[in-house]
Amino acid sequence: MGRLDMKTAFAAYVKESVGRSSASKVISQPPHAAYVHIPFCRQRCHYCDFPIVVTGDHLEVEKRANLHENYFNALIREIGLESTSGRPRRALTSVYFGGGTPSLASARDISNVLRTLDSVVGLESNCEVTLEMDPGTFDLAKAREFQSIGINRASVGAQTFNPELLKLCGRAHSVDEIYQAVENIRSAGIQNFSMDLIGGLPTQSLETFQGSLEELIRLEPSHLSVYDLIIENGTKFARLYSAGSSPLPSEEDTSEMYRMASLRLQEASYVHYETSSFALEGFQSAHNQTYWRNEPYFGFGLGAASFLDGNRFKRDGRMGGYMDWVSTASKYEDLEMPVEEVYTFQTEVEEFIMLGLRTAEGLDFEELSRRFDEDIAKNVFKSLKGQERHHVHLEDGLLARLTSPEGFLVQNAIIVDVLKNLPF
Repeated sequence: MGRLDMKTAFAAYVKESVGRSSASKVISQPPHAAYVHIPFCRQRCHYCDFPIVVTGDHLEVEKRANLHENYFNALIREIGLESTSGRPRRALTSVYFGGGTPSLASARDISNVLRTLDSVVGLESNCEVTLEMDPGTFDLAKAREFQSIGINRASVGAQTFNPELLKLCGRAHSVDEIYQAVENIRSAGIQNFSMDLIGGLPTQSLETFQGSLEELIRLEPSHLSVYDLIIENGTKFARLYSAGSSPLPSEEDTSEMYRMASLRLQEASYVHYETSSFALEGFQSAHNQTYWRNEPYFGFGLGAASFLDGNRFKRDGRMGGYMDWVSTASKYEDLEMPVEEVYTFQTEVEEFIMLGLRTAEGLDFEELSRRFDEDIAKNVFKSLKGQERHHVHLEDGLLARLTSPEGFLVQNAIIVDVLKNLPF
């Protein structure tokens, strides 16, 4: 079971567990984070299954401008409808513009979204505002515009520094454009930025991965995300490759890439604070920690997911469907939110355990007992006690942490074992 196949493993476990749930216990605090989806891309990467709209070079400038205008009008309308929900308010501590390629949007459009969020929900004065900024989609002048409207954190999708692999992945940028993107971001005054690296790419060798890793470290981003490639259904990679088969690297080589990244990044003063996440001290992602702490969050835009009032919702991933959904509503209750998952007591317990073990903070048994049930905490402790030989570190019976990197490499097996032994 691959390290980042947890989504699949957990989904299978939940499917087996249907009908074993006790009464629902939902998380009721007001959301303090918002994800905003900007779907436009120059082209679709070969591993991407996100809801996007490819504009590329095939659309005339006027048509592209109209598409952006119509989408942002709908997006701002959707956010505005939240003001009629009657939901308690809590100022946002993080806003994340993801995509898609948000840096293809104008600073004016992004600014309008931020103003609307501030008006409807409120933004903390030190709110972390992240914009995904792909290499080759912005120059220094545009980076400065983004900084001037409140973007204080950038996420740069480098993925690899190997030109052949960039082309093989369908990335729309060059290696030189990665360097230029970082220079533009820094020169614009955005000192807090993250970069992504993918391991397990087709034909990727340990040496190639190590070369990209060293380039990332040389650029000194404040945050790094290191992912394993997952072959998603419906992608070009899914048509070309089968997991575990050549030219994809072996599971042993992919694990070694992760091990290499973890050890080398910690050596370079990065804190390994979550399975796939590394940061210089003080630069951990506030937004991502909302997910890992299983706290409610807003989602806005095409295909965006929300976690509100104890339910998970996902919007239509088709542009026409999303636009119709927003345009027909005059107030929040008119929005028919398709519930993707009803949040039950059992779900909350399972996700609290799973997400706790993904982080360096670890799983807090006192919090598990306080929040749910002492017997559940004892049950989980017993399961993890039996896993100590598999890189589980128990601290005075109060905390359980997986070691880095070895514990994270086998976390799926550990977590699934714990979940199967829960008394539901």
